[in-house]
Amino acid sequence: MSRTIYIDKDFICHNAPDEGLRAVDAETYFDGVEDVSGFRFVPMSENWARNDGAVFTGLMIAPAVAK
Repeated sequence: MSRTIYIDKDFICHNAPDEGLRAVDAETYFDGVEDVSGFRFVPMSENWARNDGAVFTGLMIAPAVAK
């Protein structure tokens, strides 16, 4: 089953919509996960740059610490 999650500008996941977040279809990647707030989700063909300059291209799902 497809699932909508919400990501901020740093690709940190959130469970509910809020100002500054965008909705993305996480398909089935989070099946069985109630709280996605501990994850980073970079959609396919998008890039996220870490503070040290390393760039990661999606699809990427990784643990993250929300700020």
